[in-house]
Amino acid sequence: MKFYIIAGESSGDLYASHVVSEMIKISPEINFRGLGGKRMKKSGVDIAIDIKDLSFMGFTDVVANLLKIKNNLDFCKNDLISYQPDAVILIDYPGFNLRIAKHAKRIGLKVFYFVAPKVWAWGNFRIKNIVKYIDHLVVIFPFEVNLFKKFGINVYYFGNPLFNIIDYQIPRKSFNNKIAIFPGSRIQEIKRHLPVMKQFILKYSDYDFLIPTTDLTHVFCVNILKDITNVTIVNNNSHYVLENVNYAIIASGTATLEAALYNVPQIVCYKTDLLTFYLAKLLLKIQWISLVNIILEKQLIVELIQSDFNIKRLSEEFNNLLNNSFSNDILKGYNDLHKHMKHSDVFNKAAHLILRES
Repeated sequence: MKFYIIAGESSGDLYASHVVSEMIKISPEINFRGLGGKRMKKSGVDIAIDIKDLSFMGFTDVVANLLKIKNNLDFCKNDLISYQPDAVILIDYPGFNLRIAKHAKRIGLKVFYFVAPKVWAWGNFRIKNIVKYIDHLVVIFPFEVNLFKKFGINVYYFGNPLFNIIDYQIPRKSFNNKIAIFPGSRIQEIKRHLPVMKQFILKYSDYDFLIPTTDLTHVFCVNILKDITNVTIVNNNSHYVLENVNYAIIASGTATLEAALYNVPQIVCYKTDLLTFYLAKLLLKIQWISLVNIILEKQLIVELIQSDFNIKRLSEEFNNLLNNSFSNDILKGYNDLHKHMKHSDVFNKAAHLILRES
């Protein structure tokens, strides 16, 4: 059998690599081709376009790269026809992947989608496309099941993949004066977040800072922080970072949930261009941006968004985090979060589903 698999972001590349590995364990003769990164390549995928050529975020950035995005879409559509897979596996990355799903259905391919588009946050218009073009949808949050089921979609919840990747049950060590800084997984995110984070690092010079990067962002971060002595930059190992810190300051994304699983008290921040921000304010249907707050349906973690993300507010909130009672409240909330999520062999079950239904 042959499968075409697409991930356009770092977390998707990680999830895809696990799905591929599990499928190969079950059926070693399977072949894979697709779009993704080094983890997918290592797991056995023939990479047609590298993830670094797929990473665009925010309305302004997307508009500026419309031609490149169109070229990637056209290439992928033609590559699908040439490769003639038995089915297509799409991982998150909805703006691109739902267009590929439409094309895949047109040429008679079955489509599996792992990590549902966050239509509960915004993009409700995408539901009709999911109904039309997705044969089987694997979601990673329990509340998504009923949302999609009411539209007649074949939806499955096997648990959240991070619970399989992170051994969240092991006792955590205490590390004196160590802070994780997560500026984002894309260059444009780092450009907006790292200047304030750098001010914070310089202000709290008595602390040691660990900063995770990817192959895409590593050199960029090193150049910005090369003269600062209390910073250690760790490439492609965000979990090592979270295992070795007391606190974290995180640009909103999957890392907020990872920090919760590692029981690291955190502050969440996010800043984007003004046009994207005002469009988001009009379209967003949720009150919070961090996955922890969204899942718990309350503000457990402080969120500093747009103009609120400045050195004054960040310092104030970090000083609050140093208060033991404040941090302990966050840790109690993390325990509630663990109870909300199902813990099972997500990737193995997804692999069996794909092979059974292909």
